[in-house]
Amino acid sequence: MGTTAGWRALRWTSSARTSRGLPGDAEVRPAPLGFAVGYPEPLSVGGPDAGATAMWAVVTCEPDTKVFTIADIWTMWDPDFMDGSVRTVGGRRVAVKRVREFGTLPDGTRGVVRVREQSTRVLHAAIREPAALLGWQERQPASVALGKVVVTVIGTLLVLGALYAGWLGLTGQFS
Repeated sequence: MGTTAGWRALRWTSSARTSRGLPGDAEVRPAPLGFAVGYPEPLSVGGPDAGATAMWAVVTCEPDTKVFTIADIWTMWDPDFMDGSVRTVGGRRVAVKRVREFGTLPDGTRGVVRVREQSTRVLHAAIREPAALLGWQERQPASVALGKVVVTVIGTLLVLGALYAGWLGLTGQFS
């Protein structure tokens, strides 16, 4: 495949996956060096004057090596009395945002009318599954690799500390 044909095939396959597994409110769009899978309509909590969040998984593709990287982008609108601030957070996140909309039910009572959910796990699956079918490999971002190293080191130290405390307790030196 040519330089751009590889990631275009991956994007097309992810787009086809949208009709099978992604919710109807998710989209696949072109992005520099790849594509993005996300929710174009932000979820708002508490009405139009409340904060809102939009989430996207941006895929950077290297067609020559068939390697891709996923970076999550969250855009948060936080209406403030003084200024409406917008923050964008990048990196890798595992998150679910759920909004329950209340209103009048068909029987006349008040209750949950609709539940909307946005999940990075759903977005990641829509990228990884077609990528695997096309022979692409995922490269973890540096933040994920560093996180795995930190968790491994801390876990090892905790186990060694527990073993040492147990040994001290069994030999009577722990008092």
